[in-house]
Amino acid sequence: MPARKGETLKRIAAGDVKNEWKRFAAGKKQKELKLPGDPAKVWKEFKKLFRMISAAGGLVKNSNGKYLLIYRNGKWDLPKGKQDKGEAIRTTAVREVEEECGIGRLTITGRLPDTYHIYELKGKAALKKTHWYAMKTASDKKPVPQKEEGIKAAVWLSPAAIKRRKKNIYPSVWQLLKDLK
Repeated sequence: MPARKGETLKRIAAGDVKNEWKRFAAGKKQKELKLPGDPAKVWKEFKKLFRMISAAGGLVKNSNGKYLLIYRNGKWDLPKGKQDKGEAIRTTAVREVEEECGIGRLTITGRLPDTYHIYELKGKAALKKTHWYAMKTASDKKPVPQKEEGIKAAVWLSPAAIKRRKKNIYPSVWQLLKDLK
């Protein structure tokens, strides 16, 4: 991918992944970090820098053609959460939607692309992989936000209403929502 105006792309040796990540994360001018070499080897080295977290969630559509979104930490998001030990990832996805929004009668209808994001957990960098599923519900129940998880709102939104909120949706989540009709 070519650099856009104002961006600095830097190619480094795969062995320098840790140092370059630290520099990148410290807020230098780069917008993208491109690492040359065998992608599988570079990815393996990159993952060693983080505590890995597995999570799952859903893009839920109701019978009125609206989608379930939550508002947490000042952003619109999709319901998701960490996988419990020994739990199947599809079970995690359904459980988290039910817990975070009080919505039941969920059916998984398909698989969506996984997303990754980095955050701090107990003073260490964590890399969360979220497995996403398309879901539908026959429930017409109003969502109930799980306040103890910091969720301020859980609402059904039309694709047009979601698009109006684009600037306040995480970029990785926006990739899952941008083509809704």
